[in-house]
Order: sequence, then C-alpha cells, then structure tokens
Amino acid sequence: MKPHAYDVMPAPVNKHVEQVLHKAHKSIKMKSALSGHEGPVFVVRKCHTKEYCLSGASDRQIKLWNITTGSCLKTYEKGHNHEVFDIAVCDDNKQFVSCGGDKPIILWDVFTANIIRKFMGHDQQVNCLCYNKFYNVLVSGSYDSTCKIWDLEARNSRPIQTLFDFQDSVTNVCVTSDQIICGSVDENLRIYDIRFGKLKTHNVGAPINGLYACGDDDYVFCTTTDNKIILYDKAEEKIISEYSGDHETSEFNASVRVTSDNSSVVTTSEDGAIVFYDLVTKKMVNKVFGHEKPIVSMDIINGTKDGSEEVMVTGSLDGTVGVWST
Repeated sequence: MKPHAYDVMPAPVNKHVEQVLHKAHKSIKMKSALSGHEGPVFVVRKCHTKEYCLSGASDRQIKLWNITTGSCLKTYEKGHNHEVFDIAVCDDNKQFVSCGGDKPIILWDVFTANIIRKFMGHDQQVNCLCYNKFYNVLVSGSYDSTCKIWDLEARNSRPIQTLFDFQDSVTNVCVTSDQIICGSVDENLRIYDIRFGKLKTHNVGAPINGLYACGDDDYVFCTTTDNKIILYDKAEEKIISEYSGDHETSEFNASVRVTSDNSSVVTTSEDGAIVFYDLVTKKMVNKVFGHEKPIVSMDIINGTKDGSEEVMVTGSLDGTVGVWST
C-alpha cells in the first residue's frame, strides 16, 4: 500500500477533496502544555494506547503522561547521568528503552520504574533507538559514528553487530521488516538490506536530523539542516519530492510524520510551530504556533483516516510537552 491514493507522485487534486482532507489540520491547536521537566524536552514518544506518552529531557528524567488529564503518572530517574535523547516503547507497554548523553541504553519496567537491564557498547552519547517489528532486536545510533544491533533475548548485554559505515554522528534510525534505515550528520541516507547484507547510500546534500518510514516502508521522509523535508523512494532509489519554505530545522533535531488521513506531511519547526504540507502539491496548508522555543520532537498519538481527528504530542526546548488536537 502506498502512503496515499495519489501514489505519492504529484497529480491533479480536486479542490473540494483537498479542502475536506485539510479541514481538520487547519483547526488543530495546542490544547495544553504539560509541565514537570526541569529543562528542555528532547523526545516525546507515544505509548501503544491512545492516552499515554513518554517524554525525556535534559533533567535526566523520563516521565509517563496521561495526555487526557494532563497528569504525570510516573517519573523514571536515577538511570541516566546526562540528558535523555530518545525513547522506544515495547508493543505491550510493559517496557521501554531509553538513551542519551551517557553511553548506556537502559531497559525500564513501566509499572515499577525499575531498571531491568543496561546495554553497553557505544563509546559516546547515544542519539537514537528503534525496535524491530518483533520487539526482540534493538538498533541504536550514536555520536561515535556507529550503529549497533542488540539481541534483547540474549543474556549478553553487548551488541551482536556494529555498523561502521558512517563518517559522522548517527542521528536517526528506523527498522522495517527487512531493512535498517539510518540518517547521519555526514549527509547520507543509508539503507541496509538485512536479508541480503547489502547497503545502499544516497547523499541528500545536508545533515539529516529527522527520519520517518511510511507507506508499508516503501518511502522515507528525511528532515535536513537546510530546512527541507525530503521524500525518498526506496524502490526507485531517488528523491521524488521536497517540502520547504515554511519551517526551520537548521540547528536541532526534528521530527516528521504523515497525518492519519495520509493527506499531509507534518514537521516540527524551530520557531515553535508545527507545519503541515500537502503531500502531493507540496504547498504549506497550515502552520500552528504553540511553544515558546524550538520544537525538537513530535509523535502522532491518535488520528482517523477521514481526517476528522488528529492528536499529537510535541517536545520543546521550552521544557514542556505540548498536546495538540482538532
């Protein structure tokens, strides 16, 4: 299945259809700002239930939020010695992993807030994490210019494989059913084929600071430090669309997603806004301000395929978690 019936490539769009698709996105706004962290929030991640999310910040803490009530349900601390950069949640919501400015990757028990296990192997800060679809393998990317693969079912807490192909920090990683996709400061998008042990590399012209795979993993969206969103077709091995002009992603990490109705690409922006671009026409259809400082992380919690509802969370350098909805 493609990311949209338009098959991603530009095509004539019926104006009425376009207005219906973007109606919900034009009414979205930040409904609440959740406070509790003592410093910039670097990551927000949805749980596999509609009303919960996790956040990680410079205060070395991770917090579990009920976004409906706005209450912090639990704080996970005394694990990291530096800021928290990324979180990945297991599908049963019982465990999650985190990484940050220190070297360990930590596996947590959601309910007890206890540390289950620490994974050691990176030489410098760990920037990003992603589970495979079975949640028994974890992939991490680091400032040490490596990507490491971890077997979560093994007794050994060392990586089972290390990828050394990077020339600079690995900023983002995404795992599909048969591929590991990595973004790096060295400006290259790397796609590792797990089945055949092959690597394909595409230079996107600027450091990559955000990554998202969609459309049954046929396509990859990258945000870059030259304020662009790039849509890469893996089968064609080329860039097929670019979105720019209304967002800023030049200095910090960014997030990019496709809305639940598959009509828009949405990204964070360093001016405190989230920005929606029409997937096909590439025009900006909405820009909504909410945070006082740059937004550096975002996730879509819940949405409907007809576009009537969209619930999102954002993490900002202003120290709050934003809850957005239509």
